[in-house]
Amino acid sequence: MLRVVLIANYAPDAQPSMQRFADLLHRELAARGVDVEMWRPPPSVGGRNPADGPVHKWLGYVDKYVLYPPRLSQAAARLPDDATTVFHVCDHSNAMYVRCLRNRPHVVTCHDLIAVRRALGEFPDVSIRWTGRKLQAMIRSGLRQAHRIVCDSEATRGDVRRLVGMDAGETIIRPGVATAFHPVSRDEAAARLAALKLPARFLLHVGGSQWYKNRIGLLDLYAALLTRAPEAPPIVLAGKPLTSQEASHVAARRLHDRVITVASVADSDLAALYSAAELLVFPSLVEGFGWPVLEAMACGCRVVASNRAPMTEVGGEAATYLDPQDPVSASATVAAVLSEPEGDRRARIAAGLARVSLFSTGAMADAYLAVYHDALARRSHAA
Repeated sequence: MLRVVLIANYAPDAQPSMQRFADLLHRELAARGVDVEMWRPPPSVGGRNPADGPVHKWLGYVDKYVLYPPRLSQAAARLPDDATTVFHVCDHSNAMYVRCLRNRPHVVTCHDLIAVRRALGEFPDVSIRWTGRKLQAMIRSGLRQAHRIVCDSEATRGDVRRLVGMDAGETIIRPGVATAFHPVSRDEAAARLAALKLPARFLLHVGGSQWYKNRIGLLDLYAALLTRAPEAPPIVLAGKPLTSQEASHVAARRLHDRVITVASVADSDLAALYSAAELLVFPSLVEGFGWPVLEAMACGCRVVASNRAPMTEVGGEAATYLDPQDPVSASATVAAVLSEPEGDRRARIAAGLARVSLFSTGAMADAYLAVYHDALARRSHAA
């Protein structure tokens, strides 16, 4: 029987997309009769979200990069070294763990190389500390040692080929959409919105405060939209609280009563937000995949996203696209979608739901099974 060990992320880092990915894969593999386990670095000296302060961030680093590698090596050594066991590092940010698995068949999923590109100076306007450069160098080195690399998108595979610079059999496997994301009934959505103290009509953005999420650009876009269409609904920012810079921007733009933040949203509530929103506005400067685009379409929400890959890969013809660095033209695009006739609105929603069928969890699991068997075959051939 095939045994797969999924190496998931450190739980205190609170990365919901990565946890959903690992959980989906675990469920689908188990349903196919695979002997699947999920391992992750345990909190030992850390245990708090790194956003709680630099001390907690560094303690998390100790857990992940000092204490866990020898534990992983020991745990892997206890499993039979035969032709049935494959290790899967579910997030490239843990690619340095392949050093603990060097002689065992393994796979790494690379979701994006944004941080690596930042460390290499590809985004000159975005600063990075020397510790960040060191961490990204470790990740890049780990990817170069990987037996197999799987990418979420063509855009990410291009970055892997360009920056990793070796043939690890890069494969594109489209992630499946989590089962939590489906159209929520009007009554259930209304009840959840009321519990969150949100209005019935709103625009939606989902994401954190990382520079590439472009929340400052989003606020500029929204301010331009209000100039063009004063009756536009408020915008809900779901994900992380506003940073001090973002809060100052809201104040400068006099958007206090039009911008609403909702932090740490449960998947069930997020599905209700997607289902009730007028549309998702997603003006990221760069992404590895763009999960909210897929999740929104799965919930019957119209999407207006950046006119850049991989957002265009995910949304296809079902989404509408804008220039994330031109708030005025982007606001015109959003205004046009908001005012489209009911028939066009329904057609756009239907197109999004049809598009989601290309991202099934079953197809994702089957594709990974093929990669696992290939990794085992390569090991046997090398032996």
